[in-house]
Amino acid sequence: MVPVLGDAADPEDYRFAIERVDIVYQDVAQKGQADILIDNMECFFAKYGMISVKARSEDVTADPEKIFKRTCERFAERGLKIVDILPLEKYEKAHAMIVVEMLP
Repeated sequence: MVPVLGDAADPEDYRFAIERVDIVYQDVAQKGQADILIDNMECFFAKYGMISVKARSEDVTADPEKIFKRTCERFAERGLKIVDILPLEKYEKAHAMIVVEMLP
């Protein structure tokens, strides 16, 4: 496990420290969470990704379910398969854990 304390939106900034990973786990609170995860997965050749999607970070006024759906659609647009979605409402409002797989 290699924690990165840096701007997740710019994986090239810390590419020198990490060569290749099996999975990217992302927990950021900013717009474009899906694209940030995908960019990191591509940069480090990860087959799998896990993301804690914070709906309010994407759009504070939107229905969280619509944000989660839109996030899954973005993964599909960029060629990833949704492996699992787990609502985290029991622990954190307007959050969901999504696991994705990079397709060949």
